[in-house]
Amino acid sequence: MKLSLFSRFCLFLTIFIFCSEVLNAAPRYCRKKIREKPEVLLPANFENRWGFIDEEGQYFIEPYYEKAFDFSEGLALVELDGKWGFIDERGREVIEPQSVYLMHSFSCGKALFCKNRKYGFYDLEGETAVQAQFELASDFSENLAAVKIGGSWGYIDQTGGLVIKNQFALAGDFHQGLAWVLSNGKFGYLDQSGVSVVEPCYEFAGDFSEDLAVVRADRIYKFIDKTGLIVLDFQYEDARGFSDGLAAVEMDGKWGFINKKGDFEISPRFDGVKTGFCGGLAGVKIGDRYGFIDKRGKVIVEPHFQDLEPFRNGFARVSYGIKSGYIEKTEKNTWTIHRIPGYPRWGYYSEFYHQQKKPGEI
Repeated sequence: MKLSLFSRFCLFLTIFIFCSEVLNAAPRYCRKKIREKPEVLLPANFENRWGFIDEEGQYFIEPYYEKAFDFSEGLALVELDGKWGFIDERGREVIEPQSVYLMHSFSCGKALFCKNRKYGFYDLEGETAVQAQFELASDFSENLAAVKIGGSWGYIDQTGGLVIKNQFALAGDFHQGLAWVLSNGKFGYLDQSGVSVVEPCYEFAGDFSEDLAVVRADRIYKFIDKTGLIVLDFQYEDARGFSDGLAAVEMDGKWGFINKKGDFEISPRFDGVKTGFCGGLAGVKIGDRYGFIDKRGKVIVEPHFQDLEPFRNGFARVSYGIKSGYIEKTEKNTWTIHRIPGYPRWGYYSEFYHQQKKPGEI
């Protein structure tokens, strides 16, 4: 039976619409040849749209979103048309973009969101795990989250139940079983049962890391252990927490790195510290630019950058003016350049770039 011209047109239109819907519903990476998921996925911007590149600088998830953030617990926060959602490492929208404002990536299986000026949490399936009811909230850390109720801060568990009464002016995240809190204008520490371990007596308190925390008293920075005992009592003008066995401290306006005995492993000679040691490298400031040093204090990445972040999964995000990209950490001692397709310089860098640059080139 022959179809009329009108019937054939309707059939063609139906097929066209169906194919369009399938294409739009497909993961963003499917618009290119499907390939194996890379070990590393990094947010990258191309012409004001964000996608994700692999370790070679090639797009695995096409630049489609207005904003994109790092993957955490297998999902990445993205913005599309003013709405927020999460995609998986194949580019599939696990939590479709919606009008609520998603604050951060997943932590302990929960993601913070804001709706009608109240804060709550989603689970990994996009279901509301804790209703939006708090004035403010922080991410879950060690299965507890700080929340603000009635002008004061306390802590909830993953069901949303209040486990530490709201009684503090400020409250930090739990690290190594302890969290700093601000009470009556002073900082102290409590454990996960709400018991005060270090009474509030400090002008400042940092997170515990490698069993030590930075505190400040009388404008001098010191280090305490988890019992509150001062273990490093030197005249530091500023200090950062320990990472990879070393902590950055400032003396006489210059920054260096000490070990847990308080001895300088790297003498104070830098103008600032951006990141502690991670994977054997730390971000430091020399003049008005940032670069990376190793644990001997040797400059490994020349200070060309206006900003940088610590290494994660072997890569560090760096920026210079409006350009930004990545440095890759490898075991070799040479540098090569990789670029994002269609990008100008500063699109993407792998680690071994400085030995191949031309004189005077950044």
